[in-house]
Amino acid sequence: VPLIISGTGGQGYSDAFSYVTDVPRTILDIAGISPPDAAKPMTGRSLMPVLQGRADRVYGPDDAVSLAAGGGSAVFRGQYKLMRNIGPLGDGKWRLFDLQVDPGETKDLSEAMPALYQTMMADYQAYAARVGVLEIPQDYDPYWQIIFNHPGNILRAYGPPLLLLVVLITLPVWWWRRRRGSQAKASPG
Repeated sequence: VPLIISGTGGQGYSDAFSYVTDVPRTILDIAGISPPDAAKPMTGRSLMPVLQGRADRVYGPDDAVSLAAGGGSAVFRGQYKLMRNIGPLGDGKWRLFDLQVDPGETKDLSEAMPALYQTMMADYQAYAARVGVLEIPQDYDPYWQIIFNHPGNILRAYGPPLLLLVVLITLPVWWWRRRRGSQAKASPG
């Protein structure tokens, strides 16, 4: 996604890859502040060399940047992206894309480039072990999990409309059954 940074200095455009973890590091760099806790090193890199025109990229072609969020996972390495999305919208299969040639991620290169696929999969596995990624089961449904974890919040937010919906569905059924029952008693036989 695009990132727009405004401040003193020149204007310019860069298509250099960066990641959300680079933003805090950049802010600290602009403010001249060292990362707060050396015992817990920050991930990410400062964007200042690119912003100041001293470099054209933040990450080299062999630097792997991995992420895992909500069951979706990805590894970026140079112009390539290895990714997977789990259900209900994804199928959990890892796919490899060349973002420079195919920015819409339409052609899976996993079978055409097995060595790169394996290298990037190893990058992800190392990342997952380092940060403690918990694998999400294939049948995991995040929408159902939200409902299961927060029924009180959902009822407070949507209770009145849900109650109205139940009444609007139940009332005609009740009326129809009552009418049908009274007609059955009135007819001889």
